[in-house]
Amino acid sequence: MTVFIRTSLLAVSLFLASLAIANPNDDIPLWKRPKFEQLKLAETKLAEAELQLQNDPAKNPLNYLSGPLQRLGTIRTFVGDAFGAMESFDRWTVLSNRIGSVQAGDLDRLHNAQAMDAIAAIVAEAQSRQIVILNEAHQMPLHRAFAMKLARELRKIGYEFLACETCEEAFDTEYLKQSTGYYTQEPMYANFLRDAANDGWKFVHYDELKFDKALTAEQNEILRETRQASNIIAATLAHNPKAKVFIYVGHGHGMKRHNDASQTIFMTEYLQKLTNIDPLSIDQTTLYEHTAANYNHPLYLPAIQKHDLQNAFVLQSGQSAYEVFGRYQARVDIQVIHPSYKIDPLTHRYEWLSILAGLLPTDVPQHLLPERGRRVIYAYRFNEMIDAVPVDAVIVEAGKPVPKLMLPKGEFRFTFED
Repeated sequence: MTVFIRTSLLAVSLFLASLAIANPNDDIPLWKRPKFEQLKLAETKLAEAELQLQNDPAKNPLNYLSGPLQRLGTIRTFVGDAFGAMESFDRWTVLSNRIGSVQAGDLDRLHNAQAMDAIAAIVAEAQSRQIVILNEAHQMPLHRAFAMKLARELRKIGYEFLACETCEEAFDTEYLKQSTGYYTQEPMYANFLRDAANDGWKFVHYDELKFDKALTAEQNEILRETRQASNIIAATLAHNPKAKVFIYVGHGHGMKRHNDASQTIFMTEYLQKLTNIDPLSIDQTTLYEHTAANYNHPLYLPAIQKHDLQNAFVLQSGQSAYEVFGRYQARVDIQVIHPSYKIDPLTHRYEWLSILAGLLPTDVPQHLLPERGRRVIYAYRFNEMIDAVPVDAVIVEAGKPVPKLMLPKGEFRFTFED
């Protein structure tokens, strides 16, 4: 039994070329295929790229592996493989030399700071702000679970607009469709938006990925950043200058100041200039646990050893200043440090799914387990249509431990893809 799902055109420039055609002799774009088929094709593409690299060892590995690793990592999030998704991007991070380093004075700042619960600290700061901006790494469903929890608290203090980079069309509170956006095809992101819809948030679509062939890549990127800022203003502050807005972005779009060396100006800096509003900008993409110790930022282990907390935390120095490390130093206001979440031996899923997201383990129905090979199992809310984003998904392989589905309270139907 195969679930065929649809999606709109991707709004992510990174994947436009690589997702165009899976096979020169096949005119079906990769992104229009069922998710499990996408996964298998992405695995094949990576294997082919690795073989090409073996045959041309003098070539920079990044030239061969960058696109396949990122594509595979993203698709793995869609089928519930959070570890595999992170592993793909970890490999890419090493190849592209993006792990980061320790600067002079970093360890002293880390050890002299006071740890505070991240949600409590952000909400306290947000009381006196009008705009809160939080980023994510697109391969990290963990970050979406944190965003969901933060959104609940921001809603309580009067924030009303939720602007997400991924959203490509409006959606209602009944169910979230595959066509709503690209990254929202990942179950945790969809759960975040479902939760926000139930809380009464007003949603804002602001990211337009329109390329002008007459412009250079750099000019198109500038155009994208300025459009993002203008679209957010048009949907929120233009109607109510006192509106409180929570903006959820990818990676560096939340930077308030640009790097003098690169001169790249991101959406948040444009937003400040256009509104004269100083947003509270938060990074959560630097200090979290990766799939192996050598992939972690070198400050991550010292941070969690010094401040052994069960929940995400921030580091405060003095009464008002927060410590920020890595590429976001002096470019955002606060940096979230996520605790070490392990794979739960009972569920074979990450602990954060229960600890942070509050989801409950549910057995995969016995009759859906494969007799051979692999299969993707999906859980949908009982009242949602076939084009909905699943509430959860897991990959099950015959002869191996069966991971549990992690679900909120409610009634669900199950289906599979192989």
